[in-house]
Amino acid sequence: MSQSDNVQPPSNPHGRVIIPAGGMAGAGSSNPQNSGGSQNPGVQPDNPPNLVPAGSQGNQDDNGGVPEGPQLPPAVQAALSGCELIVDQYHLQRLGKAEALHQIYQKLLGTGVGGVVNIQASFGSYLHTIEDHDASQRAAAERGALRQPPAPGGAGPRPELRRSPTPPAFEQPGGRPAALEAQYPWAVAEFIESSIRPLSPNLTRTLDIYKVLLQDPKRTKTSILTSARSPELPDSEWTNIVNGRPINLDAVLSGMFSTAANDERSESLGGGLELRFGAVAPTKVVSDAGTWIIAFDRARAATLFVFPHRAQELTDYRDYVLAMFAATNSLFHDRIITFDKAARKRVAHRRDLELTDFHQFADIKVALIDSVGVGVVDTHREPSSGAARKPKSEACNNWNKGRCTADAGTCRRLHVCNVCKVAGHKGPDCPERLQN
Repeated sequence: MSQSDNVQPPSNPHGRVIIPAGGMAGAGSSNPQNSGGSQNPGVQPDNPPNLVPAGSQGNQDDNGGVPEGPQLPPAVQAALSGCELIVDQYHLQRLGKAEALHQIYQKLLGTGVGGVVNIQASFGSYLHTIEDHDASQRAAAERGALRQPPAPGGAGPRPELRRSPTPPAFEQPGGRPAALEAQYPWAVAEFIESSIRPLSPNLTRTLDIYKVLLQDPKRTKTSILTSARSPELPDSEWTNIVNGRPINLDAVLSGMFSTAANDERSESLGGGLELRFGAVAPTKVVSDAGTWIIAFDRARAATLFVFPHRAQELTDYRDYVLAMFAATNSLFHDRIITFDKAARKRVAHRRDLELTDFHQFADIKVALIDSVGVGVVDTHREPSSGAARKPKSEACNNWNKGRCTADAGTCRRLHVCNVCKVAGHKGPDCPERLQN
């Protein structure tokens, strides 16, 4: 028997294995309980297997023993004692779960422990301990419910309760196990951030609905389209709502008066590729305050059908944009429309923003509306050679087909109807073509 077989892990009065600061959790680590050497009776069996003794590199010696590490400093031991006391308070139901986890994180963060242990991984260990306690409490409650006596009045035995294979508190909306989500690299950091700076109730509700919608987007869309109360909206824009993408107001405006069918379909090609076809390209564009209001109100009704709690948010944003239209000369209303597209796109791509977070759009406003903005200056910049820019004379066919990616200021051709050369509509909707 070698000398290394008698070496014990570093002293830890709380029985919790701590990851050293800068250590790689799970990188070659081993559990002393499963090794061939002596065991550490203080290690809790329900601790995550990626925790390693402080001071070690997560590797055992040749004889299966745990390498010797330094003693934990008094400040670290005091912090761990405080964390264990918080866990005990939660077990006694004297603290709520969110408050307990918040206090544990603050205790680890504020006592200088970060120089000795990996705070995030240690916090994850306490999080697992609390979740394991909750799971055992729920399991006991379910066992008790199954053993209840028959219902009074001689109605016979109570109906048997079917246990879910996953405890209810470990399930997210839509049935996805939270135990799996907790393994994502960003999960612990997001939990810590949400406990310190929680989202507003409005954002929390929106996020919960998205978690349900995105479980099966196709099924969600089918349910919407078969509902007798769903508002009128192009098929492509229902797809955008369900998938958390911004609504195309040009498509909404075109769909209100178009006679063409908008039967969007998609087929999966595998490898993350999807072929979408059948969608009608927008034939009308939002060009002023009037058309913007018409399209936005239609989009607002559809959004509230899926997110009914966002009524005040959408109303406030509508008033905000209308105030910008009122304060801006009508010659520059196209800048307000471009700003609206960019603002709604930012909110759609973020899960911590609402349309009423107007201060988050300050950079967009400068770039796309103010005279010094990069979007405005680039649009009106003259050629570097000093030669006069040739006047535009031809209609842009790509714009008439809904495929032009440039705006009216940067495109080399005119964004006008290619039939009558008049702005405000596209070739497929030209009155002259319809008359003929």
